[in-house]
Amino acid sequence: MATHRAMQTAGMKVTASVPMSGPYALAAFVDAVFYGEVNGGAPVSSTFLLTADQAAYGISTPRRRGI
Repeated sequence: MATHRAMQTAGMKVTASVPMSGPYALAAFVDAVFYGEVNGGAPVSSTFLLTADQAAYGISTPRRRGI
């Protein structure tokens, strides 16, 4: 939101803004979790991330053979 306000103060027209917080380097974050560098919220955050990727793109879906 601070960037949004700064842009408006500078006279720039801001069409949309989506302020949020969270891990921004998601690939590096998940790599760190898998390599054992786990912080308190890492298991939950990485679960949400992988579930969202699976729902959106079909990533991490095991392929069953012979079923």
